Amino acid sequence: MARFSEGMTFKVPPEALRRACEAAVSELDLSTLEEDLAVIRSREKVRFDAYNPVDIELLFDEGPEGIDLQIKAENEGVGPYQEHHVKAKVQDLMSRIRIELERYEDDLPANDPGIIMNELRMLSELRSKGVITDIEYMRAKERLLDPYKP
Repeated sequence: MARFSEGMTFKVPPEALRRACEAAVSELDLSTLEEDLAVIRSREKVRFDAYNPVDIELLFDEGPEGIDLQIKAENEGVGPYQEHHVKAKVQDLMSRIRIELERYEDDLPANDPGIIMNELRMLSELRSKGVITDIEYMRAKERLLDPYKP
């Protein structure tokens, strides 16, 4: 059996990492088999050998330093070609997740005080009109002031 795993800690909100992982899985044309808060299990759809698709698990663990993401992959094949293929899938998936997170960071408001003040005013108005709750307001405000806080 060919196996490979790779892990990394990300300092982004959990929902941002989750969206990045889901987008990367979709881009790689993997079938999602199971999904919950702690794991995404997927399998390769198209493969040179239909009997040896790569099974991939993305495991999430929130810790004090951020969110630990562990990607584990395996298939039933043996030999260096299968091992290389499994390793390449994991590395490609991790690379695509990083690209998705760069897009997320590019979409964050700039550290321009004027932009941040306008966003805070808008959040305050939404809260005063009852569109968002006090808790939603506080979370959005925290994300705005510290976008890298998990």
